[in-house]
Amino acid sequence: MVQRDVSGPRFWSGAVFMLGLVSLLSGLDAKLWYDEEHLAAHGVTATAVVDDHHSTRYGVTVYVHFTPPGGDRVDAIVHDPPDTARLEAGSPLPVRYDPEDPAGRIEPVGADDRFTRWGLLGICVLLWVMSGRAVVGRLRGSRRR
Repeated sequence: MVQRDVSGPRFWSGAVFMLGLVSLLSGLDAKLWYDEEHLAAHGVTATAVVDDHHSTRYGVTVYVHFTPPGGDRVDAIVHDPPDTARLEAGSPLPVRYDPEDPAGRIEPVGADDRFTRWGLLGICVLLWVMSGRAVVGRLRGSRRR
């Protein structure tokens, strides 16, 4: 039976890497939640015009443009529009944007990112638990020797 050495620098560098990765993913998840809540609270709805779209195995990317009230034309990229959206060039697509930064984050009206947010949150929690369990188990093991 092969025994692993969990007292060396390889274990600790791996633990630090995992905790760093989990921290990065947690920060990304927090940013997604903040952006979603900010748009829900302060966002303005506009009708964008579809310029083009591309389907990939990761989802649909739609290139649109719209003109906010009293502003210049905004060209934007919208990811994963609702299934009911028509994506032909010239078709209208309702979008929600931040009036303070119209070229910033733009989402299609009716889009549901809950799976992405909850999935990322679940992965973060799972990785935090696994990393913490490994570190605590290592610390308890070193005290028993």
